Amino acid sequence: MAVLNDKMGGMPERKKVMTRRQLMFPLVLMIIFTSCDSAPKQATQEGVTPRPTNIEPVAVVEKKQDTYRGRGNFRGIVWGSDITKVPGIRHMFTNEANGTMIYTQRDEKMKIGDAVLESIIYSAFQDQFCNALITSRGYTNWTYLKNAVFAKYGDAEQPNEYIERYYWRSTGKLMRLMVSLNYNEYTEKATLLISDIALAEQFQDYEKERAKAGAKSDF
Repeated sequence: MAVLNDKMGGMPERKKVMTRRQLMFPLVLMIIFTSCDSAPKQATQEGVTPRPTNIEPVAVVEKKQDTYRGRGNFRGIVWGSDITKVPGIRHMFTNEANGTMIYTQRDEKMKIGDAVLESIIYSAFQDQFCNALITSRGYTNWTYLKNAVFAKYGDAEQPNEYIERYYWRSTGKLMRLMVSLNYNEYTEKATLLISDIALAEQFQDYEKERAKAGAKSDF
């Protein structure tokens, strides 16, 4: 297993093989947070979808905002910080099934290294920035993106040598990230998902409480 190296801020480079559950973790997050592809876009005068006010979550996980001080960031947005306070952030829609918020950034630089990007999507749980989803198209852009990600995070775990899918996982106490990178040779789409593990675990607890509530009331 590849551990995020000291380019991420002094994290130890001890090897650790990822479990099947850890390998599934970014895939589950991607399914949860990328439903925006099929979400309705209801334009307002500013071209932004309004945040719905009729969502009543079953359970609210206690925010631990203070624990995110001094953490790392993605393009200046600190992991776990209140994304609604980020200048230029635009709310696109809310996933009513789980309450996650999807955002984009105005005047976004659509490049990482020499790779031209197709999209950059920010996700938040209870307004806390929890992951970034980056996509590109075409083999050339995939090559550039892959080179940039490996330069940033170091050696990766590749479960299948014949499939372009790579994973990194941090072991730091302040900043715990899961990074996944994959390329679909048929669609020529590359996907980079960077997730805050601590917030993802809070989200999983939230989902369990929702499931318990549903099991209690709907049967």
